[in-house]
Parts: sequence; structure tokens; C-alpha cells
Amino acid sequence: HLGYVRDLSKKVIGVLGLTTLAIMLLLYFYYRSKRGMFIPVISLFLSGIWGLGFMALVGFNMDPLILILPFLISLMTARHSMQLIGRYLEEVGKGADVKTASHTLIRKMFAPGVTGIITDAMGIGLVAIAAIPILQNISIACAFWSVATIILALIFTPLVLSYIKPSKRLEAQVEVVKKRMDKPDLLGKVLIWLGHCINGKGKWVIVAANVIVIVVGLQYASRLHVGDFFPGSSILWPWHRYNKDAMRVITNMPLLNPLYVVLAGEKGGFISEPDTLREMNNFRRFMMKQPRVMFVSSVADKLPAFLMTSNEDDPNWYHMPKEGNILSFLYKHMVYSGEPGTWDRYVEPRDMMSNIIIYCRDKMPTTTENIIASVKDYINNHSQLKGGEYLLAGGAVGVEAAVREELAASQTANLSLALFGVFLFCTINFGSVLAGLLLTIPLAISNIITFALMGAYHIGVTVNTYPVSSIGIGLGVDYGIYFVGRLREERGKTGDLNTAIINTMRTNGRAIVVIATTLTVGLMLWVFSALKFQAYMGILLAILLMLNMLGALLLLPSMIAIIKPKFIEKAK
Repeated sequence: HLGYVRDLSKKVIGVLGLTTLAIMLLLYFYYRSKRGMFIPVISLFLSGIWGLGFMALVGFNMDPLILILPFLISLMTARHSMQLIGRYLEEVGKGADVKTASHTLIRKMFAPGVTGIITDAMGIGLVAIAAIPILQNISIACAFWSVATIILALIFTPLVLSYIKPSKRLEAQVEVVKKRMDKPDLLGKVLIWLGHCINGKGKWVIVAANVIVIVVGLQYASRLHVGDFFPGSSILWPWHRYNKDAMRVITNMPLLNPLYVVLAGEKGGFISEPDTLREMNNFRRFMMKQPRVMFVSSVADKLPAFLMTSNEDDPNWYHMPKEGNILSFLYKHMVYSGEPGTWDRYVEPRDMMSNIIIYCRDKMPTTTENIIASVKDYINNHSQLKGGEYLLAGGAVGVEAAVREELAASQTANLSLALFGVFLFCTINFGSVLAGLLLTIPLAISNIITFALMGAYHIGVTVNTYPVSSIGIGLGVDYGIYFVGRLREERGKTGDLNTAIINTMRTNGRAIVVIATTLTVGLMLWVFSALKFQAYMGILLAILLMLNMLGALLLLPSMIAIIKPKFIEKAK
């Protein structure tokens, strides 16, 4: 399995390279400027060097399975750089020289950018809530990586732009920007039309539609399972050679999915006691009734066969003795007369602990959940064990259950803390609790829709898809922060909220569309990846980015138009 993953990781790097090329082409298509194309990409590569260098400095390994997360952090740097490039071209189009335009970027966009980057870093850092070492290491590295974006995007980009002299190509692009302000192109007309709709009755339609989406989305989101829905490896596609072979092996050799339950006593000789052996046998019989259990193996169920063998294979002796002293003697005779190591898989030398092995049909979410629930049900309601306890659980199914429980417990906390962090930092940045609330609501709705799609299309929450919500929140909140920042600026200029919304849609709304479509197209290319988890990550993040874009362009201004908050009305 590891060999296949490492071999296919070479193709993953190829997909990431294809994504970078696609982003460069789209940047050139939108900006028609080499500086608009190369500066975000240079920021992306510098971010990669800084981040990988930090990981090497602290001694973290680059696992192939988390190779895409560093790339996403580098995309964050490129995204902020693109925001600045769009504003830079706008300022130059108004007649400012390159240094004045670069100064405006620092003065107008640094504070919103820092807020967005801090929320990015916080969302990624919260991935460490899950007590899974690979996620904890990458979250620490990527949190540092995100903070470094302040230097690589918000400072590096304006500095470089201030030193690049105007060119004929830039002058031509500036002319395009000027004409676009006087005579909007198709995208500009659509954005202006949306602004008028939001100022009219359209805002109520948008809010009502979001309420309906929440109600429907919550129903599908409730179907979301933790774990993978298909047997074999969740990292590889179902038609991969490894998964096809795994399916054959699971069907014909039911020994690949064991669950270990340890019966532990308080003193030596606990396992040899008659009551313990009978308790072990009762537990085995109880678990054998579960439909997803194939068979259960323990030291206790070997005693009847040993007794029959000791009596010339007479089947009348195939039973567990009722007399306690005989049962205890039979156990000791069987264990101590065996070859060294024969019973090590079941008992340890002091007879203080014994291993009960439950062989399951598979380790998919429903199977794991039902069997673990049955074990806990027996322990809590049927067990008559004295002087010891049941310890859960090892084996392939036990590890899967532990990972599922950890992800299920931390997923809600992760999402809640990420949204609260967005609320807190946006409140601080704009000096308004209402601002934090308005910026958090679209992100929460986007995640509900994403979870609903995962539930509808049977994409479970795994170690690989777990970071999606946190990263998606970090990627998406920037749209709203920059939008509100520009809206306050336009409100201070025009003195009218309706006009400010239309102007913000024409200017910052265009930047949001450019960035969202550029990143979405780049992420959608991941569907061609040889690794299934990378393809799923790309699809889910692309969907989340588009939903966050719609939230920033439609829902956020609609709520502002309805509420008319003071932090916008009093903007200067």
C-alpha cells in the first residue's frame, strides 16, 4: 500500500504543476499583464520555500498523503497577492503612478489582509485538535506558513510593484480598466445588475433562498459518516489494483479485520479463574450474534476441544466443565502443556490479561460503529465480570474505531472554533460584533452545503478530508473581509449605502470572481489525480470556494442592505 502511494506521489506533483500552469494562464487572461501573472506565482513559490524550510528546521517529515496541504497554503499567498494586483491595476487606471498605487495597497488593504491571514492560520492550526500526529505536525507547519503570508503577499507584492516601471503592456491594460469603468464589460454588467437587485427586492429573495438551503442541507448533512464507505484503501481509487485485490482477499480470507478486546484482571491468575473463563465465553457468544461478526476467538472457546482431545476425541466430552476447579485445571493444563509461544496471542505469562479477537467482515463505518456499540452494550448491560475490566480495543477495526471517534469528537469542535475565530477577529478588525456575525454566517452556510454534498454522495470524513472545513473557512473568509473593507471605503466616499454596494460589486466583486474562478479551476484539475483523496480534496475545496464566493457576493451584501449596520453607515 505504501509502495503504491509513494509511487503515485510523483503523479501528484505533476497535477500540482498542471494546477500552477492553469492558474498562470487564467491570471494572464484576466489581467493581460505579466506582472499580474508572475508576481502571485512568485509569491506562491517563495511561500513554498519558506514553508518547506520551516518543516525541515523543526524536523517534520513530508508525508506523501499531506503533500497537497502545503500547496494549498501557498495558494493562500497567491490569493492575497491577486487581491492586491486587482486593486493596483484599478489605482493605476485612475491615474496614480506605480509608487502611489503601491502605497494605497498598504494603506487600504493591509488591515483586512492581516485579519484574513490570521483567520487562515487559526483555521489550519485548529486541525491539531485531532490527536492524530500527522495532522498535528502539518497544522503547526501550515499555521506558521500562513502567518508568513503577511510578508510574502501583503508586503512583498506592493514592494515589487513599486519598483517595476510602467510598460506599454501595462498602459494598454490601464486603458482597458478605464474603459471598463465607463463602459462595463459583461462581467461588470452582471455585477452591477446584482448590486441593483440587492438594493431592491432581490435581497429578500436571496435571504429566503439561503434559509431553504440551510433546511435542506441540514437533512443531508445528518447523513454524513465518519470513515470511508468502501473497503480497501480510502487513498486509492476503487478500481486500483490494490483495492480490487483487497476486495478479493476480504471475501475469501476473513482474517484481515480483527478487533482485539483485552480482558484485564487486578492480579495474576485472574484468567484461570472459572468465573473469568465463563464470562469470556458469554461475551464470545453475545458477539457471535452480531450480523457483521464472522467469528470470535478466545482462549475459553478452545477448552471444549482440548477436553474432547484429552478423552480420545469422544464428542460427548466437547463442553465446558461445570465444576469450577475442573474448569480451572483444564485451562492450566491446556496452556502450560503447549509449546512455548503457542498461547501468546491469547494470554500473557502471569495469566493476568487475555485477548479476545473478534473477526469482522470489513471496517467500514456502519460495521465499525455497530460492533463497537455491541461491545459497549455487553460491557454496560450484560457483563458479570468481577475483579477485572474490558479494555478497548486494538487491531485494524479497533484502530479504525479510535480514529473515527477522534475525528467525530474533534470535527464539531474544529468547525465551531474556526467559525468563532472568524467571528472574533472580524469583530476586532471592524470594531463591531455585528460585523463578525455577518461575515461568519455565509461561511457556516457554505460548510453546511459542503457536508450535505458529502453525505449525499457518500464521501466520509477521514483523516484526509478532515481538514477541508477548516481550510475552506480560511480560504473563504477573505472574500467577505475584503468586500466589507471596500464597502466601508465606498460608503465613506459616496455617503449612500446603495451606491456603495453597487460600486463595491463593480470593483472588489470583480476581484472576488477572478480569484474564486482561478482557484476553482486549478483545484478542479485535481480530479485527474491518481490518488482518490487528492481528487476529493480538490472537488470539495473547489465547491467550498465557489459557495464562499456566492456568499460574499450575494448573501453578505443582502444582509447589509437589510440591516444597514452602523459600522457601515458611520464609515469615513
